[in-house]
This record gives sequence, structure tokens and C-alpha cells, in this order.
Amino acid sequence: MPRFSKAVSSLRSSEIRDLMTLASRADIISFAGGMPGNDLFPVQEIEDLFKTLDINKKRIAFQYGPTPGLPSLLESLSGFLEKKGLPVHTNRLLITTGSQQGLNLLGKAFIDPHDPVLVENPCFIGALSAFRSYDAELRGVPVDRDGI
Repeated sequence: MPRFSKAVSSLRSSEIRDLMTLASRADIISFAGGMPGNDLFPVQEIEDLFKTLDINKKRIAFQYGPTPGLPSLLESLSGFLEKKGLPVHTNRLLITTGSQQGLNLLGKAFIDPHDPVLVENPCFIGALSAFRSYDAELRGVPVDRDGI
């Protein structure tokens, strides 16, 4: 049997993973997993748009991209934000696969073991899971209708 690191050996199933297992059951309609209904995805529109692309752009769509993101996507997002009054240079943008990846990256960048981290109470379960994985000492801050 392979010997895993202490970090891996101490891993347990996350609350998010457990929640997603429940949310995927056919007999449950769950709003907790943050997953929209499948019928809300614009499948036909995406298919129609994909058909308009030349073969090279179709191939690129399936390929890995540069770590910082596709330059054309970053430029488009930068332009969109500028029109909204939020000018942001492309080298200041970070695109993640979702909130969980973003929270994990924040934890990796800023949390050392036993650092105190203030979190809303109640708090997004994914944030708790991400910050706990870096051995943060979580401290709940009550929330009212006006926020923290």
C-alpha cells in the first residue's frame, strides 16, 4: 500500500462534495448546490454559434489555453468592465472555473496555518471548506440584513 503525505492522509470528504452527491439525486430538487436547472443552459444558442466558427477556432475551443486565460477573452472582459465604469487591465484579471477554485487560490495565496480568518455567519460552505484546507482558524462574524 502506498504511503501518502500527512496532508493527503488527513483529507476527508468535503461538505460541498457531500452536498453535491445529494443534489444530484433524481428525487431531490436542491438549491443548495448552486447548480442551475439543466433546462436553463442555452444549448441551442451555443450550438448555433459553434457552427459559425471556422475549423481552427473549433479546435482551439477544445484545447488547453494559456494559464492566465485566452488573451481574446481577457481583452473582451476588460472592455466589458470598462464600459461598466470599472477599467481593469488584462494583467489584473483572473478567470477561474468557479467560486471554489477562486476561494482555494485566495487561501493558497494569503492563509498560513492557524491564521485567523473572519467569515460571515452564516457563510458559504465552500468558503469554509477552502479556508479549513489551509488550517485557518475561522471566526464567524454575524450578518444582518445590512451585511456585516
